[in-house]
Amino acid sequence: MPDRKNMAGAPAGPSSQIIREHLERLLQSNDFRASPRLRNILAYIVEETLQGRAGDLKAFSIAVDVLGRDAKFDPSTDPIVRVELGKLRRQLELFYILNPANPVRISIPKGGYAPVFHYDSAEGGRSAEKTNENTANKPSAKISGSVAVPRTETKPVLAVMTFEYRGQEPDLADLAKGITESLLVELSYRHDMEILDASMLDAGDAEGQSLADRLRGMGARFVLHGLLQHAQDTVRIYMALTDTSSARRIWTEKFDLPAATNVLLDAQDEITGKIVGRVADEFGLINHTLLMETRNKEPDELGMYEASLRYNA
Repeated sequence: MPDRKNMAGAPAGPSSQIIREHLERLLQSNDFRASPRLRNILAYIVEETLQGRAGDLKAFSIAVDVLGRDAKFDPSTDPIVRVELGKLRRQLELFYILNPANPVRISIPKGGYAPVFHYDSAEGGRSAEKTNENTANKPSAKISGSVAVPRTETKPVLAVMTFEYRGQEPDLADLAKGITESLLVELSYRHDMEILDASMLDAGDAEGQSLADRLRGMGARFVLHGLLQHAQDTVRIYMALTDTSSARRIWTEKFDLPAATNVLLDAQDEITGKIVGRVADEFGLINHTLLMETRNKEPDELGMYEASLRYNA
């Protein structure tokens, strides 16, 4: 049962009734309704805690009582509870980021199974208690009538430069253009990032801005560029991904191909697929870079895209 006073005489924490009403809102949200397993775990650990049995919450009890494991369940060989609790923590974090108008919050400290209940602020506590008093005889849904205010979603912008070829062989010049076009087409199917065709821009403009400055001005955080070179019987493709915020190259790679024309044409799609996968996949370099940056941010500092990255990590 939540304490009504702490040792320092500070304002009381949420009452059991307020916690249960807030839990109901969580369980009825779209994200939790789509995951019955997480709903069941959350409902179970909250009710057990409110009943004064937080100390009895163990991996074994959750596995047997909620996840359908039998009495032979061994948490040292079956990580299901640890995995699901990790998902639940991220789901709760994401819910509060996308729905900040919640005076009451439920969290699950790492290393344990018992949830913690607290007000988001002292003012939130007074507001929740007042709402509770005014709605004591009304359905619990009334307590959560405020409209959720989502954060602005900012997708990363990737600029694709025209692949360079400085030689005189038409076939290789066509290959450079072909890879550029293939990348633009394949990357355009990625709905989690914006793609900028940098081939439409000149190297400089009338005001003397460099191409890099212009790309940054257009919001391009990342730039993908490549170079083709021909040496004897081999065509070498150099690839690089640059972070414009720091001018740091976060990826470089080279691909060697036989110089035969038929082989080059066949290899174009394969090379394009490898590049797109390495750079723009769900677990590719761009998302990895952005995810690493979220580690230094508090949950309320995350935008929607960053929040989704952390949740799906």
